[in-house]
Amino acid sequence: MPEHSRKIATRNQRYSAIAKACLAVLNHKSFSNKSKQQQIEAVYAAIDNAFNEQQELLLKDIELMQKTLNAIHDAASKNNVEVCLSLSKEYVSQ
Repeated sequence: MPEHSRKIATRNQRYSAIAKACLAVLNHKSFSNKSKQQQIEAVYAAIDNAFNEQQELLLKDIELMQKTLNAIHDAASKNNVEVCLSLSKEYVSQ
């Protein structure tokens, strides 16, 4: 099975990462010294950066799914049920 060193995040975990990025900006000591427009821009930038990070991780997850499905397909074409089961169990347990 393709290497994957992290557990696939749930939707709530992805949203939480974006929320934490926003809170980090809001709680930064220089935030209150900025104009309202600068504050809005800082929050938007935090959302944008966190969203892009989550999207990148999601694309890696999709890539892993594709590789896993291909490996299962290859094993299935050779009637190797044990390998299919092993790959699917390994993927689901992540």
